Amino acid sequence: MVIFLEKKFHVQGHRGARGLMPENTIESCTTAIRLGVGGLEIDVVCSADGQIVVSHDPWMSPVFCSYPNGAPVLNANTEFTSPIGMGVNLYRMSYYLIRQFDCGSRENARFPLQMLRKSHKPTLIELIEAVDQFCKEHNLPKPFFNIEVKSHPKWYGKYVPMPTEFIKLLRHPLSILPFDTYYISSFDPRFLRAFKKENPKVTLAYLTENRLSLKDNLRKLSFKPDIYSPYYRRLNDKTIRLCKKMGIQIITWTVNDLNVMRKLKQRGISGIITDFPDII
Repeated sequence: MVIFLEKKFHVQGHRGARGLMPENTIESCTTAIRLGVGGLEIDVVCSADGQIVVSHDPWMSPVFCSYPNGAPVLNANTEFTSPIGMGVNLYRMSYYLIRQFDCGSRENARFPLQMLRKSHKPTLIELIEAVDQFCKEHNLPKPFFNIEVKSHPKWYGKYVPMPTEFIKLLRHPLSILPFDTYYISSFDPRFLRAFKKENPKVTLAYLTENRLSLKDNLRKLSFKPDIYSPYYRRLNDKTIRLCKKMGIQIITWTVNDLNVMRKLKQRGISGIITDFPDII
């Protein structure tokens, strides 16, 4: 058992502190750290030049991102040509160009409490280094990282690399983290199988949102993960009992209600992921 899972219960900031700051930014993560989270849940994709970029989507979101000239991204179609002659597929963009987009100044209607500020999508290395420096400067304990790899068979070669190539590109940024201070999560069983083969010591989490049983989901994965991460509304007592019996930790997402958090804690799971780490 890795150190960061020895606690009976912990809280992870979802995309940093998405309810309070623009998601998956350095500011969002440092805000979550100030609020005392045990871990940071972040998402990673890949740029055209092989940089691992912290972003939930492998494209610029039409919900809150803006082009370098300030015009809002309004179309989710990644083949769409913008007024300044570019698409929004991150896997077809250099990181130099990705960094010029602003993904923090536009209001996100789902999160009206966000403090808006101009923000770029950092690389994974940049975020790790910024978190390390922030913790040193403020004498705060370092959080662990839950690094969700955004991968899907329908995206291979178009929005994300093939799993084997993605794993190769992850090697360098992950090399600056001790293996017991992070874990890798994904909804993609194929990616997780390939990652486990290459990195057997790294903790892995299987993310699910479907209504399948634990047994059926693990059959798709073909190995026992260290962590099972279902959507909290899909979590039932049978799954909790089976995971305990199998020695699998449960960390569920995305829980934004304090009463629900308390009930989940009482049911004996290992932790929750939340947009609002301030409420707990």
